[in-house]
Amino acid sequence: MNKKAIIAGVAIGVAALTAAGIIAYRNRSKKAKMKDTAGDYADKFKSKLSSLERKAKKEYAQIVEDGEEFANRAKERATQWANKAGANL
Repeated sequence: MNKKAIIAGVAIGVAALTAAGIIAYRNRSKKAKMKDTAGDYADKFKSKLSSLERKAKKEYAQIVEDGEEFANRAKERATQWANKAGANL
């Protein structure tokens, strides 16, 4: 082989390895960005889930309170009706 063919082969090899390295670096960079983005979405989801949980607990407490109030009013009315009915007997 002549020197030009050897130099050309080495140059092509170096160029191919450089291209492969650049592609691998870009892919690694893309993977890192995707991982970061996925982490951000996971954090946002956890935050929204916590917020929803707090709202649900607050709503549940309000429903329980309203139910107790309703039960107390019903008890008072029943007592009043029983007293009226007993008085009229």
